[in-house]
Amino acid sequence: MARKAFPQVDLVIPSGQTDSNEVDIDQFGVARGFAIQAPANLSGTCSVECSLDGGTTFGQLQSGAVDITAPQGKVTVIDFMAWDKLKIKSDAGGGEGGTRTFKFRAVREY
Repeated sequence: MARKAFPQVDLVIPSGQTDSNEVDIDQFGVARGFAIQAPANLSGTCSVECSLDGGTTFGQLQSGAVDITAPQGKVTVIDFMAWDKLKIKSDAGGGEGGTRTFKFRAVREY
């Protein structure tokens, strides 16, 4: 089976903030899964949050009852998407100590 990566999208947590911008999963059509590469310089633990109602309410993404995070300097791969929007949330008190950019890429199989 062949794979094709969609163009990379940046999820950015501005300096002093805790939430990144949101990614609308619908823009990727028939994406099979995605990867998030976290920067190496995070102030806090960053969780992956998703919304099932178009972005009104976000909750911690889990798989097998385990919270999904984006550890600093690592790539997190999620194999299945069943939500509308996704964002990154830092638990750093007072927000991140600088602008943090996470690389997000969706992949489809055909």
